[in-house]
Amino acid sequence: MMSKKSKGRQKIQMARMEKESNLLVTFSKRRSGLFKKASELCILCGVEIAIIVFSPGKKVFSFGHPSVDMILDRFVKQNPPQYSSTSQLMEAHRNANIHELNRQLIYETSQLEIEKNKSEELTKIRKEGMDNHWWEAPIENLGLDELERLKVAMGFLKKAIDEQKKWIVAASPLQIVPVSCPNGINGEYVVKGSRLELTMTPHGFVLGYGQYEFQDNEEDWSNMRTFEVYGDQSVRLELEKERAAKENLENCVKHLEKDREEEREQSRVEREKERAERERLQKRKDDIIKRIG
Repeated sequence: MMSKKSKGRQKIQMARMEKESNLLVTFSKRRSGLFKKASELCILCGVEIAIIVFSPGKKVFSFGHPSVDMILDRFVKQNPPQYSSTSQLMEAHRNANIHELNRQLIYETSQLEIEKNKSEELTKIRKEGMDNHWWEAPIENLGLDELERLKVAMGFLKKAIDEQKKWIVAASPLQIVPVSCPNGINGEYVVKGSRLELTMTPHGFVLGYGQYEFQDNEEDWSNMRTFEVYGDQSVRLELEKERAAKENLENCVKHLEKDREEEREQSRVEREKERAERERLQKRKDDIIKRIG
């Protein structure tokens, strides 16, 4: 069971924050929450309310229903509200507008919350995917069990590399070299390779099996050519099968790399879309709050 990396939700100490950046961020969040609660109170209870807030940067923010000026005038002058047909009509229109803005605010807030949850879920999925590829992590970050598994996997990999190396050496071209009589007349030649060794006489006669092209009158052995000599049919078929298997393996690796690259690109595009959508919803939410205020 994995231990929790975070401390979870904790009670915030009611004391002035020392860090300026934390103070500004907290003020912005709490101000929006305060205005939202005041708006809900107006809708649910039909009260008239005014809120004036000065930020740490000496900026003023206000929220009022029906308006801040009307509430302050009533508070200062202790005047009861004067309702007329015109004022009642304006009040009804204002209330309808506020109701609509609050409806939009609730909708945009819910959409923003949904997008945040989606982003957290995708982040969790991506993290789990990275955890599944534990072998790509730095060695110092691996545990004992993971190191043991990595050691076994590296052993299998080394064995596969050695087998592949043997096949490559076996499939390499063979070379005809002289063992006597440098002028190539009445001499013998040995075909040396990794899987067979044949003795040849001049004039193209082979004491064994295989195929080659040969000229016995070549005087400059420094320019001697290299010939491919194949053994029996079974060896040749094995080599062809191995080459085909190797090509298939290389194609599979290329396809896997291409799929991983496409997956990374798709993940990047999704993150960009999420970020743009969150910014749009947050901007929409801020605009609605300003219009309500």
